[in-house]
Amino acid sequence: MRRDFETAIFIGLLASLVWIPVIRHLNGYFGNWIWSLVLIIPIAFMVDLYAGRLLSRWKPFFYFFSKFAIVGFFIAGIDFAVFNVLIYATGIEKGAEIALFKSISFSAAVLSGYPINKFWTFQASQSSVSWRVQEFLQYFTVASFGFAINVGLTWFIANHIHSPLGISQLSWDNIASVAAILVGMIWNFTGYKLIVFKSPNSTATALN
Repeated sequence: MRRDFETAIFIGLLASLVWIPVIRHLNGYFGNWIWSLVLIIPIAFMVDLYAGRLLSRWKPFFYFFSKFAIVGFFIAGIDFAVFNVLIYATGIEKGAEIALFKSISFSAAVLSGYPINKFWTFQASQSSVSWRVQEFLQYFTVASFGFAINVGLTWFIANHIHSPLGISQLSWDNIASVAAILVGMIWNFTGYKLIVFKSPNSTATALN
């Protein structure tokens, strides 16, 4: 349990360093207060983990999900960061290119999240080569469906649903990305927990 809190703090620090430039890019300069996220995010992650621990007494699922949510927030930051770097670098905010940008950013996020979810969230450390190959193929399959959901939903909202009055196209692109991330997160957690990283001893291991 102590190691889980230490890991959550470390991921929180990394997440804050990813999210701070994203927030500043989307909303302009907020002053020095934005650096308080370096404290706020790790604390929020510890609260999330503790809540998951308490709720796991009712359903063990909650502890897994609390850890998955932490990883999800971190890799969502990677997703947003790469997505906005591509928009900023090209000056393109609408069109088929948005789907390409989202494809690249989502892929970067998924690849970043794989080792953390495997070894920390679900603690699936099977060592045989045959099992690792099978696990990766399952992971790739689940992630591919999540990829299609994420990219497709982002592209549809950004290009076929008009942004409300007063919301810039850049902000609307990112709102579309948020919606896609949330839907994809639910799909990925379900697939990873039930198909990819399932283990008969995983619940007992995670709570020790």
